[in-house]
Amino acid sequence: MYQKKISILDIVGCLSTAMDLVSPDMVHHQRRVGYIAHRFAHEAGWPENEQNNVLVAGFLHDCGALSLEERFMTMCFEGSLQTASLHLHAEAGYRLLRKFSPFSEVASYIRFHHLPWANGAGKEFNGQPVPIGAHILHLADRVEILIDAKGHILQQAKSIVEKIDQVSGKLFAPVLVEVFKSLAGKESFWLDIKALSCASVWSGHSGLLGSIRIDTEVLRELTTIISRIIDFRSRFTATHSSGVSACAVMLANVLGMSASEQIMMQIAGYFHDLGKLAVPKEILEKPSSLTEQEFYVIKAHPYYTKNILNKFKELSTISTWALAARECAWRRKISRMTAVRSMTSVSPHAFARLRACDGVSS
Repeated sequence: MYQKKISILDIVGCLSTAMDLVSPDMVHHQRRVGYIAHRFAHEAGWPENEQNNVLVAGFLHDCGALSLEERFMTMCFEGSLQTASLHLHAEAGYRLLRKFSPFSEVASYIRFHHLPWANGAGKEFNGQPVPIGAHILHLADRVEILIDAKGHILQQAKSIVEKIDQVSGKLFAPVLVEVFKSLAGKESFWLDIKALSCASVWSGHSGLLGSIRIDTEVLRELTTIISRIIDFRSRFTATHSSGVSACAVMLANVLGMSASEQIMMQIAGYFHDLGKLAVPKEILEKPSSLTEQEFYVIKAHPYYTKNILNKFKELSTISTWALAARECAWRRKISRMTAVRSMTSVSPHAFARLRACDGVSS
């Protein structure tokens, strides 16, 4: 099981896609930023490992943004000037990823990815040196949000270059702007950005991160990070995945499952709510009743969990367990939610008991 190879690119790609499902306006945003940043680094002649780091950073750069409001703020080009407020989600993303050793450099890029160049002052922040990878990520992020999905991308290239060039030195390092201008002259650069939802585009990049051999500890560490990203988005789910995982391990032990199976059960617990990344924080924490549309947004999240986990054939047993747990819990929860929606009134005490039951069983 743990001797099979799993591509980090596939893992972070699926996680990135799940986060961007939170709104139609966000779909593939982080993937495209990762691709653009990687092309910048490649064009600048960076070593392959640093190209890989900036690619992963692009895929995960908005993992610290909890709400739709925060995500939409990041999609405004002028938002680069609002460093104080935007830096909060960047710092949150850094704190989520920094303890996973393969992502330590990635985390530092994410931490400063909204810091303007400010004519060289952006080389450091509060006395700390800022890696140039953070400035590549910043530029890639801003280039991506300037792309209008409704227009032909080649027709937009010139105006995007002009917009970036106007703030060279102020927002972006001039040397990086020159790299961008060089890339912008290649039609394939733009067309690949537009086509990133197609598997064929990524097939030529399958060796970017190669494959890493997953052993027990690395896999557990990685899935712990993923569960934190899932649960971090709402105070109501702050320890949910870790709690489900711990309970699953205890039950597996009682049932006499092997040590290896208990580890797999722990990982399945971490993964079981992956699709919840597609649910906005505003819905997760809404104090009043859900609208019909919001109800169906919640209802769809197990589908996204299944769609993501089914991509990992190497983790088939873990995926099966995670999906089975999610499906059983969700059927019970839908039954209870439907019953509540049909009631004319529910006492606060009864509703509190229902919520508590949901928390235990799901």
